[in-house]
Amino acid sequence: SGGTIVLKGGTTATENATSLSLSGNAGTFFVRDSGTAKINLNTLGGGGFSAVSFSHDSMATTDRTNTGGILGGWYTVGNRFAANATNAADGDIIGYTGATAFTGANGSNTGNFDLSGSLTQTSSQSFNTLRIVSTADNQTLALGANRIFINNSQFGGVQPGGGGGALMYAGGANGNYTISGSLTDAIRWATQNGQGGLINVFSGTLTLGVGIGSGSASISKTGEGTLVMQNNVASG
Repeated sequence: SGGTIVLKGGTTATENATSLSLSGNAGTFFVRDSGTAKINLNTLGGGGFSAVSFSHDSMATTDRTNTGGILGGWYTVGNRFAANATNAADGDIIGYTGATAFTGANGSNTGNFDLSGSLTQTSSQSFNTLRIVSTADNQTLALGANRIFINNSQFGGVQPGGGGGALMYAGGANGNYTISGSLTDAIRWATQNGQGGLINVFSGTLTLGVGIGSGSASISKTGEGTLVMQNNVASG
């Protein structure tokens, strides 16, 4: 809960972590010091909404299968969401690279999307996850009077270890990115089943010039970057 686990040495293909509990709300960070051994985290279970981060691909394996293409918004590898590479037992945990380019067009999507650079959104849009990367300094996602819905219902309710949809800013350029718009609830978690809403700022500064509508979900921030919120979190 809020700690770092360092993998040191070893060449065994997989070491089972049969008594490791990844619980609490603060998160766990895995880094590698040396060696090639992998740690088997099985289903990545745990109480609360546990953010689990890995510094590199293939440091660990899991029996937990992907939902909506990834392990859930609360699991990351570097500046990407995490996935089970084989989507089967003991698959390597790697950074997910199968996202669709986000264009801001109208639709109700259930996938994972990447946005590179600035964009003016033309209508409301929903998705499992949205990952934003800066390609130049001081870029902006301009929502206008539109909303983005983070559709955590794709993960089937509250997941062990905190599945859920998420918004990630991966950084880039001078590290400053802004989401602007006119609505007080422009960023919404699309269900009200108590599932946690996550904003991950991997690096740099993400400024929200819009409000968040969270329903009954709690909102958590992870990552070493800075989140600036210029509006309130709406309760409806």
